[in-house]
Amino acid sequence: TETNERLLFHGTSIEAIDKIIREGFKVGGQEVAIKTGSAYGQGVYVAANPETAMQYARASRMMLLSLAVCGKEGVDHKVGGSSNIFVLTKGNQLLPRYIVHFV
Repeated sequence: TETNERLLFHGTSIEAIDKIIREGFKVGGQEVAIKTGSAYGQGVYVAANPETAMQYARASRMMLLSLAVCGKEGVDHKVGGSSNIFVLTKGNQLLPRYIVHFV
Protein backbone atom coordinates (compact mmCIF):
# COMPACT_ATOMS: atom_id res chain seq x y z
CA THR A 1 0.00 0.00 0.00
CA GLU A 2 1.06 3.55 -0.68
CA THR A 3 1.45 5.76 2.42
CA ASN A 4 2.54 9.02 0.76
CA GLU A 5 3.59 10.70 4.03
CA ARG A 6 3.94 14.49 4.19
CA LEU A 7 4.13 17.27 6.76
CA LEU A 8 1.10 19.53 6.22
CA PHE A 9 -0.33 22.64 7.89
CA HIS A 10 -3.82 23.17 9.35
CA GLY A 11 -4.86 26.65 10.47
CA THR A 12 -7.78 26.98 12.87
CA SER A 13 -8.95 28.63 16.10
CA ILE A 14 -7.20 28.10 19.43
CA GLU A 15 -10.27 26.21 20.71
CA ALA A 16 -10.13 23.83 17.77
CA ILE A 17 -6.37 23.31 18.18
CA ASP A 18 -6.91 22.34 21.81
CA LYS A 19 -9.67 19.90 20.84
CA ILE A 20 -7.60 18.39 17.99
CA ILE A 21 -4.66 17.83 20.35
CA ARG A 22 -6.96 16.08 22.86
CA GLU A 23 -9.24 14.13 20.50
CA GLY A 24 -7.57 14.06 17.07
CA PHE A 25 -8.75 15.48 13.76
CA LYS A 26 -12.42 15.04 12.82
CA VAL A 27 -13.92 15.14 9.33
CA GLY A 28 -16.08 18.21 8.73
CA GLY A 29 -19.63 17.30 7.79
CA GLN A 30 -19.32 13.81 9.29
CA GLU A 31 -17.86 14.00 12.79
CA VAL A 32 -18.04 17.76 13.40
CA ALA A 33 -19.80 20.74 11.83
CA ILE A 34 -18.21 22.32 8.77
CA LYS A 35 -16.76 25.67 9.87
CA THR A 36 -15.18 27.19 6.76
CA GLY A 37 -16.80 25.51 3.77
CA SER A 38 -16.35 22.37 1.75
CA ALA A 39 -15.40 23.53 -1.74
CA TYR A 40 -13.60 20.25 -2.49
CA GLY A 41 -15.88 17.89 -0.57
CA GLN A 42 -15.96 16.58 2.98
CA GLY A 43 -12.68 15.91 4.72
CA VAL A 44 -9.90 17.50 6.74
CA TYR A 45 -8.33 20.36 4.78
CA VAL A 46 -4.57 20.78 5.11
CA ALA A 47 -1.95 22.61 3.07
CA ALA A 48 1.67 22.12 2.05
CA ASN A 49 2.14 25.89 2.08
CA PRO A 50 1.91 27.57 5.52
CA GLU A 51 0.58 30.80 3.99
CA THR A 52 -2.59 28.95 2.95
CA ALA A 53 -3.15 27.58 6.47
CA MET A 54 -2.45 31.00 8.03
CA GLN A 55 -5.61 32.35 6.37
CA TYR A 56 -7.71 29.98 8.53
CA ALA A 57 -5.89 30.59 11.81
CA ARG A 58 -8.08 33.57 12.64
CA ALA A 59 -7.02 35.49 15.73
CA SER A 60 -5.19 32.48 17.19
CA ARG A 61 -2.07 33.19 15.12
CA MET A 62 -1.39 29.45 15.43
CA MET A 63 -1.55 26.41 13.20
CA LEU A 64 -0.78 22.73 13.46
CA LEU A 65 2.00 21.05 11.53
CA SER A 66 0.96 17.43 11.25
CA LEU A 67 2.30 14.22 9.80
CA ALA A 68 -0.18 13.21 7.11
CA VAL A 69 -0.56 9.75 5.63
CA CYS A 70 -2.13 10.87 2.36
CA GLY A 71 -2.32 7.48 0.66
CA LYS A 72 -3.65 7.31 -2.89
CA GLU A 73 -5.11 10.35 -4.59
CA GLY A 74 -8.80 9.89 -5.32
CA VAL A 75 -9.12 7.15 -2.68
CA ASP A 76 -7.60 8.46 0.56
CA HIS A 77 -7.34 12.13 -0.35
CA LYS A 78 -8.25 14.72 -2.96
CA VAL A 79 -6.22 17.67 -4.17
CA GLY A 80 -8.24 20.85 -3.90
CA GLY A 81 -7.80 23.68 -6.35
CA SER A 82 -4.01 23.41 -6.47
CA SER A 83 -1.36 20.89 -5.55
CA ASN A 84 -0.99 22.83 -2.27
CA ILE A 85 -4.34 21.82 -0.72
CA PHE A 86 -5.10 18.27 0.41
CA VAL A 87 -8.51 17.04 1.57
CA LEU A 88 -8.01 13.90 3.65
CA THR A 89 -10.96 11.54 3.90
CA LYS A 90 -10.30 10.39 7.50
CA GLY A 91 -9.15 12.29 10.57
CA ASN A 92 -6.85 9.45 11.63
CA GLN A 93 -4.69 10.14 8.58
CA LEU A 94 -3.22 13.09 10.51
CA LEU A 95 -0.99 13.12 13.57
CA PRO A 96 -0.43 16.61 15.05
CA ARG A 97 3.32 17.09 15.62
CA TYR A 98 3.82 20.80 16.32
CA ILE A 99 1.83 23.90 17.21
CA VAL A 100 3.30 26.71 15.10
CA HIS A 101 2.95 30.28 16.47
CA PHE A 102 3.36 33.14 14.00
CA VAL A 103 3.21 36.93 14.07
